[in-house]
Amino acid sequence: MTAKLSALARETESYVLKLREELHRIPELRFEEEQTLAVVRREVEARAAMRSRGTKIDLREYRGGLVVDVTVDAAAERWLLRADVDGLPVPEQTDLPYASINAGRMHACGHDAHTAMLLGAFSLLVGSVTPTRNLRFVWQRAEENPVTESGGAMLVREGACEDVTRVYGLHVDANRKSGWFLSRSGAHMANSDRLQVRIKCEGGHVARPHHGSNAADIAVDVCAALRGFGLRILGPQETISLVPAIVRAGTASNVRPDTAELWFAVRNFLDAERRQAFESALVQEIEQVVRRYADATVAVTPVRGHPSLINSGSEVEQVGGLLRAEGLETVEDDMRFGGEDFAWYLQARPGCFWFLGAQGGGSADHHAPRFNPDPAVFWRGVHYWLILATASVDARRA
Repeated sequence: MTAKLSALARETESYVLKLREELHRIPELRFEEEQTLAVVRREVEARAAMRSRGTKIDLREYRGGLVVDVTVDAAAERWLLRADVDGLPVPEQTDLPYASINAGRMHACGHDAHTAMLLGAFSLLVGSVTPTRNLRFVWQRAEENPVTESGGAMLVREGACEDVTRVYGLHVDANRKSGWFLSRSGAHMANSDRLQVRIKCEGGHVARPHHGSNAADIAVDVCAALRGFGLRILGPQETISLVPAIVRAGTASNVRPDTAELWFAVRNFLDAERRQAFESALVQEIEQVVRRYADATVAVTPVRGHPSLINSGSEVEQVGGLLRAEGLETVEDDMRFGGEDFAWYLQARPGCFWFLGAQGGGSADHHAPRFNPDPAVFWRGVHYWLILATASVDARRA
């Protein structure tokens, strides 16, 4: 079976690469992914028309994405396999022949590859490869940068995890060795929150600094007050990142600005109660700094992102064993400050999330204009999904 699955996955390579290139040209932002999901629907319907006898396929569209159930045994359990489909507001600078045709947007995180890899696995699992359990394929909208609700949170709320016993995700990583599979037990990815700070004061001419406050001064004081704040509040044992990401104040060199806006990235692995307490402490600290300026006011708005992604330890161990049995190299990953809305699925059901190393020559970091993961490993993503979908019940429970 090891050689067979690997060979079958490799046979999908040209199909997966062609799809990835098609999707890479048409990146769409969160909740705008109509063309992308139309491609997914086209491929699902084409493959469903050639499905193996006895396989039932049910396609449903939710606000959060496209969900396809593949049923081979009504009495068997069902596992959920998820890919995300949205792009980012990043102008592409890769010079690829299939570069984005949508100005100011690109697939700068690999979601085009995720979509194509899961379609590659789907093509086999409704045709030449019989899964050992029922499957729920999910192509999810809006993973990136949630404003109110991400696609994953929405799909879970819409019922995507109902009648599902296990959930699994996969993400390419252009910063790790091509072909590696990386995961870890427990906390893997961070709470990915943000904090908006809007300052208002009198401002005025730079020649009269003694007449009213300067919003730029206040912004600098806020940044200084928050440097090391996590250590002072939480102590040395907590893994935390508190980074000023946006600082705006002033329009001319002879004007003391009367407004300033700051955004902080707030990343940590705190549980729900401590996450809320830390957020409240941040707000209080900022308000205390601004109160030192008699004419100043401040509005602090916490913006919640994805919750921390917590893998089931037993799932990481079992899936890692399945991958190694197929000759794949697994690596214990570090805790990451990145956010990932697969966390919502893992709050609803046991499962785990893995990265596929895709370090290619010339690729920049994720979310950068020259991001381009190694396409030579995409077929290994298909292999990953085939391994999960075809593992024997006995092997899975060992």
